[in-house]
Amino acid sequence: MKKLISYGIASVILASSVSSISLAKDFTDVPDSHWGYSIIKELTDNNIISGYEDGTFKPSNTITKAEYIKLLVGAVASKQDMDKMTQEQASSAEWFEPYFNFAKEKGLFDNEYSLQDLKTTVTRNEMVNFLIRFANLVGLRPVEEEDFEFGVEYEIVEGNPTEKVKISDAELLGIYGIDEDDEYTIVDSFDAYENVDDGEDSIYNHKEEIFSDIAGLSEDEQDLIIYAYELGIVNGYDDGTFKPEREMNRAEVASIIYKFTNSFTKVE
Repeated sequence: MKKLISYGIASVILASSVSSISLAKDFTDVPDSHWGYSIIKELTDNNIISGYEDGTFKPSNTITKAEYIKLLVGAVASKQDMDKMTQEQASSAEWFEPYFNFAKEKGLFDNEYSLQDLKTTVTRNEMVNFLIRFANLVGLRPVEEEDFEFGVEYEIVEGNPTEKVKISDAELLGIYGIDEDDEYTIVDSFDAYENVDDGEDSIYNHKEEIFSDIAGLSEDEQDLIIYAYELGIVNGYDDGTFKPEREMNRAEVASIIYKFTNSFTKVE
């Protein structure tokens, strides 16, 4: 028997920022002619992102994985959890360690991923990978429910000890209605991001026609990028590329977070 489970637990309420220093509503370096002006203004008006003490936003500055992870954690963590993590910063080896631990507990990182790995700038490929996987792990689903099935497939074959469950965190099994007495095998590959139409015409069978430079990525990475593209979270470039290794700047991340908050929701 094959089932497709839809996720839906956490609310998309971003309570964190890339740089929690200044909550200025207008920034001296983001004029109304800037392509991201309206997005940045709306996000700052809602205390989702912030700028610096000198009144700037520094839209062209790159953003580290640590800053990005804090932003994602702020999207799903409760105020109580965020306050706790803020307090833990004082006694942590790195300011972002509490947010890293939160994401790790949800299953975003394995034991081989270290704090040092978060100090480098985030790329477009990593941005999509972290965002979609994290949304999935905490139970968010796309707003356009009628167009997408967001979840994991698993097969249960009665009496078969090799039955497989495609899910990245064993602790979540109970949430999705899988009997704890069932025997199962965790599958590392995460391929739950598929359009309902998975036939020959599915864009997942024509990935390189959408982005010509993603063939070198793993199949999972390609699927995540295509899925984010379907949701309207990311776009490519005029030359037909995605530029997966290109570093992200603060204005671009603001745009992604804005689209993210409008693409995912929770189940009431």
